[in-house]
Amino acid sequence: MGRAIAEEVAKGKDAKVTVIVDRSEEAPGIVRPENIASKLSDFDVIIDFSSAVSNPVLVECAKAGKRIVVGTTARTAAQDAELAAAVKAGKSSAVMAPNFSIGMNALFALLSQADKLLPGYDREIVEEHHNQKKDAPSGTAKKLASIINLDQSKVHAIRAGEIFGEHEIIFAANGEVVRLSHSALSRRCFANGAVRAALWLPNKSDGKVHSFSEVLGIE
Repeated sequence: MGRAIAEEVAKGKDAKVTVIVDRSEEAPGIVRPENIASKLSDFDVIIDFSSAVSNPVLVECAKAGKRIVVGTTARTAAQDAELAAAVKAGKSSAVMAPNFSIGMNALFALLSQADKLLPGYDREIVEEHHNQKKDAPSGTAKKLASIINLDQSKVHAIRAGEIFGEHEIIFAANGEVVRLSHSALSRRCFANGAVRAALWLPNKSDGKVHSFSEVLGIE
């Protein structure tokens, strides 16, 4: 995701990558997480799609007033609360979402409508990701399930090959099946949304954590 985000930033003229955080090395333009304090003056927004262990870096940045974009899933409620407190203390602002695809966030809104229009229908969710994805079900699948109050036993996760991301919600009853689905064909859709969120944040200093739907004006 880091490379995809850098490529997406390079396409525009409104932002540039100034610092890369990497646990494995430190070189010009690259800093190890424990040394992020030395680079705080070099950037305005930090985008994180790594893992939940990066939370201390995000907390430090938020307390320093830096804006935060978080697409990392498998985070705990305690980590989310710690980051929210840091954003408030630093009078910063953040965007946190399980999925930064514009299409998927449109699907969230469509699913809410389908839920109202199809009462009593059986519902199932099937999601597929690459075999290196650590969390199952995905954060996106959990979000979809929460929209229709679906028990997680009805969420089916597949981990295989190099699948970027497939999500399908199935409604079935009365001799018919309704399917809502989203396919991520590359990481570009997530990178595009993350950069859009980063460009939205510099105007915010409200000490709040926002959803990506707010960035898109969906809610």
